[in-house]
Amino acid sequence: MPIILTARTPDGARIETSGETLDVNEHGARVRILDPLPDGSRLRVAIVNPYRWRAAHVVWVGGKDPCECGIELERPGEFWGMYFPPDEWTADEPPRTSWRHAAIMERQATTAPAESPAPPPAPKVDPFIILIAGTEVAISAMSLVSIPFNEKTIVLGIDEGSVVLELRRVVNPGSRCRLNARGHHFHGVVKKVTQRPVGGRWGVWVKF
Repeated sequence: MPIILTARTPDGARIETSGETLDVNEHGARVRILDPLPDGSRLRVAIVNPYRWRAAHVVWVGGKDPCECGIELERPGEFWGMYFPPDEWTADEPPRTSWRHAAIMERQATTAPAESPAPPPAPKVDPFIILIAGTEVAISAMSLVSIPFNEKTIVLGIDEGSVVLELRRVVNPGSRCRLNARGHHFHGVVKKVTQRPVGGRWGVWVKF
């Protein structure tokens, strides 16, 4: 990550340079900078985005590359914006649960009511047994102008394996609908619609 270093050399001279981190930990970092710094220099290391800074000092200077050095933070911690696991942590270590979380889980296990068994699914009912001629139904669907509606009507009969209804609103063939009758719900698709209304109502065929 890009950094800016403002340093004071042992003789009191002020140096400001920029660079980047190569390795970081909670105690410091190995960095590469544009201008070399003498070993032992006290400095302020700043991270550009988001801006934050911390006091540090140079603890070693690279031999072959004088612009590579090691800095140690005067106050170690999560300065670099990342979490460092403890030194004794291993990859195969099992996750640890806090005593507070364990107590909450134990209390929930002892106080939670026993789950009641799920009710068996309701048996399917043949719509043509319920939706006979003269049966009053409520149909929910989307009108031709994409407005949802719920309308009560009467089943006129069965034709070509479909229930025939009359509606004041016009619907598109292929649109989905739901019919409620005698406490039962049936989902169907509009198979066809009469070309013109008769007495202000449209004939609708619903297939299940």
